[in-house]
Amino acid sequence: MTKRKRHMTAEKQAEYLAAGRGQGFGEEYVPWLKIQDVASQGRVSRIDSWKTGRTHHFLSDIEKHYFYLLEWADDVVDIREQYPLKLDVSLRVAGELGIMHPRDPKTKENIVMTTDFCITLVRDNRPVIIARTAKTKSDLAKSRVREKLKIEEVYWREMGVDWGIISNGELPMVYIRNIEWVRTAYWKEFVIDMDPLFISGYIEMFIAAMKQSGNKHLFSFLEEVDRSVSAQPGTALRLFRHLLARKVIQTDFHQKISVETPLSKFRVKLSNTAVGGNVYEYCNQRSC
Repeated sequence: MTKRKRHMTAEKQAEYLAAGRGQGFGEEYVPWLKIQDVASQGRVSRIDSWKTGRTHHFLSDIEKHYFYLLEWADDVVDIREQYPLKLDVSLRVAGELGIMHPRDPKTKENIVMTTDFCITLVRDNRPVIIARTAKTKSDLAKSRVREKLKIEEVYWREMGVDWGIISNGELPMVYIRNIEWVRTAYWKEFVIDMDPLFISGYIEMFIAAMKQSGNKHLFSFLEEVDRSVSAQPGTALRLFRHLLARKVIQTDFHQKISVETPLSKFRVKLSNTAVGGNVYEYCNQRSC
């Protein structure tokens, strides 16, 4: 995608504010920066989220990978990326620290700083805001990057918000790859063409198979299911991924999930708030 080669000006930042950038919550939130607005050194991504109901904009792989963790976490209820800092506050903080505030290299205008993630968690039944910045180890070694991070740190401390840095070396990549494999199967469209009786029967078969699995691997079981109901090859795998994404079927995501994984590593959660109670009711209601 071609990036807009527009330098930042006070007028442009005013336009962003008027357009609702950096404002709203949930599906109404609009990030301050979108992928077409900046030249990213990494791979940019636009990702639809089942949790927030909107498209997210990420400027690097590390941001995308951290987002997968946030979206999967049960205690995270909102994720706002490219979140803007109040310019008057960040300017004051920079001055007090003796650090040059970020400016547009051409216009020399002070630009609105952003924090990669403003996250809403639920703790003890109350919403809590935390802020996180995602940076690679190589970026963290740069003195100018560390200066700007210091501005962020002090800014969020004054706001009374917990702030921290996420680096690529800290991310659990096996866990993230597992999420990446199942999350696209979350939406009901993934299995909308399946008979509810097949879905319900599949879960019954899965529960029974786990009780007698021994050393049987997932691949063998999925093949048996497809054959037993004369389904197209891969049908059971599609449903399996969907139920994993909905957390009806659960496993340890810190271990790589593959077709060679033993059935004994999986379990069915018969009551799951993510899908509205009893699994069988969930499937028969066609809400999956």
